Amino acid sequence: MVLARPGDTQAVVVAAFENPGIQHLTVELERYPEIKAALESGQPVLVEDLDTHPLYNGVRECWGSEGLEIPIRSVIALPFSIDRGEYGVFLVRRTSDQERFEAADLEFAQAVVTAAVAVIQRAQMVENTMADNARLEQLAQTDPLTQLLNRRALTERITAEMERALRYDSTMALLMVDLDHFKKVNDTYGHLVGDDVLRDVAQLLATTIRASDIVARYGGEEFLVLLPETDEVGAESFAERIRVAVEQHAFARDTIFGPLGLTASVGVAVFPAARIESVEDLFARADAALYRAKADGRNRVRL
Repeated sequence: MVLARPGDTQAVVVAAFENPGIQHLTVELERYPEIKAALESGQPVLVEDLDTHPLYNGVRECWGSEGLEIPIRSVIALPFSIDRGEYGVFLVRRTSDQERFEAADLEFAQAVVTAAVAVIQRAQMVENTMADNARLEQLAQTDPLTQLLNRRALTERITAEMERALRYDSTMALLMVDLDHFKKVNDTYGHLVGDDVLRDVAQLLATTIRASDIVARYGGEEFLVLLPETDEVGAESFAERIRVAVEQHAFARDTIFGPLGLTASVGVAVFPAARIESVEDLFARADAALYRAKADGRNRVRL
């Protein structure tokens, strides 16, 4: 199997039946006129006998001047193309001790190659479709600004984690993190700086959480952190660590305004708990705790 494009002077042998060890071997197409002719015409080429076929007139002279004896008697070159601009030739050869290829051999080989290329194209189409679906699914679950999970994706994870907590008599926690007075950042420095701050917060949270935790953007300047296997004490301690990390971080350092100091309020909800039976109930409990943190003066954690 040889890969090349019409007009190329060289080709790459990517597979060879008689020598499986050959990979990415470069050959000069002047030495393989049947490959060159098949690429340029787009049609199969049958060379019944290398010793007499006119395609090989020049090549035979080279062999003679170099004292080479070529054991190949007959060849078939079958061009193919695959989506995304892949061109090549399947080259089939018979040695001097074998019968010559005939028109019937060419017809049979062409049918086999056509079927093989069709299978490759279908496989490639399925692969492309699966890759496209995976990219679309990732886009559907990702916040475009921060590259964190979005609320929809996190909701699915929370549902599974709540079921696991009930099944194994465990606990989990949800933190709702809100930047204090974030509107002033946008009003004072502009939305571009505000976007930089949100990306900075996303990175800060992503590096603060444990490997088993999940962080997502809830919307606006609010973020969510899911903490599996975490009780009230652990959740409150972790929330305090996040609050301190935000307070001590210098945001938007590359702006002409210099570092910006921000704080965050954090609401904590733990499951299982009374009157929490759904993801919406858990969100509402965390949101109520966040409201108390804001009402109590901001830059604090509340359960």
